[in-house]
Amino acid sequence: MKEGYSTFYALATHAGDYRAVSQFLRENKVECEGLSFPTIYARREDEVVGVMGTQPRKDAIVAGPLFVNTPGNDAIVGKRLVESYEYILNKAGVSVYNYMIDRADTKWLSSLRKTPLLHVEMETSDPEVVWFRRRLK
Repeated sequence: MKEGYSTFYALATHAGDYRAVSQFLRENKVECEGLSFPTIYARREDEVVGVMGTQPRKDAIVAGPLFVNTPGNDAIVGKRLVESYEYILNKAGVSVYNYMIDRADTKWLSSLRKTPLLHVEMETSDPEVVWFRRRLK
């Protein structure tokens, strides 16, 4: 992949999109038990470089996985994936979604805990992850 190319963000809308995203996650050894609406992906030169998915659950909207693998700044691509994801949720009338962070990821946990009005930590007995609820505007 050559540097200097634009990154395009899109909503997965058909089986081909979901296959490409699933293949990207498998190639990067990201565990995923399926994806549902909305799933946003980032693409450079016909190659998926990032994804913000939704887990196929009926009891709540659960975001994840969020994964980026670029030769550039992963944080910028990740931020834009989340912004696009929240835009689609908002347009669909969704005001709340949940997500989890591995307890071992202390850097992210520390950052999220500094914004308790945006990222509300939920009670959980899971020893491996911390659950958060995100309220959209």
